[in-house]
Amino acid sequence: MDLVMVRPSLLSTLFFLALVITVALAFPAAVWLGSVGPLGAAAARRSALRACVATLLVLALSALGAESGAFASLPNGLGVVLYMVVCNVGAIALAFSALGQRLASNLPLYALIGFHVFRLPLELVLHQWYMEGVLPVQMTYSGHNFDIFTGLLAALVAALEFLGKLPRKGAWAFNVLGLGLLGNVASIAVRSSPIPLRTYLNEPPVLLALNAPYTWILPVCVAGALCGHLLTFRKLLGTEHRPLAAIS
Repeated sequence: MDLVMVRPSLLSTLFFLALVITVALAFPAAVWLGSVGPLGAAAARRSALRACVATLLVLALSALGAESGAFASLPNGLGVVLYMVVCNVGAIALAFSALGQRLASNLPLYALIGFHVFRLPLELVLHQWYMEGVLPVQMTYSGHNFDIFTGLLAALVAALEFLGKLPRKGAWAFNVLGLGLLGNVASIAVRSSPIPLRTYLNEPPVLLALNAPYTWILPVCVAGALCGHLLTFRKLLGTEHRPLAAIS
């Protein structure tokens, strides 16, 4: 199978990079805002700095893995599968860590919900890439991916929460729907990738994970959205479970 990806246009790539940078910077910003109250300004700065370093490390390692051919070197697409698993497990571990508990406890609910607005412009980028022959149609709102509604609803639901007009059931409904739509697009991406699990056989296959900087859609956008939903669930549940790990 041909694993050479059609290169997206320069304009769409720059738009994607701007979106990735914005979402990536949201992590250290959230660490600062979620830490300054309980820990004080000095400790919050240290935590935010560590979050910046961790973010840069993830970006560097994922780009290196894609461009070096490491993700494509294992047979039957195993490298891509492992990459997906690592990104999502990392998101889950972060959400249920001591840092995740701190973020869920100290960030306002409207901020946790509003974070998902980035999924609206991301879906516009994916649709443009479909128009350019980079992605198959099922990865867009012209096909079977309806995650654009998460981005649209995030703006409305966050605004209602900010104004104090959102019932708790509304926040629950948004988070469940958003997580479901995220799982749907993740499933489509897996089943459109050149691995044994592929069921969408139309061309082109999804090759974003194998090419930098587009590979950043996994650790930044997909894993970021997953972590955001899990933090929102912790906020809604008022979880006080013992954390798995700490970044403080």
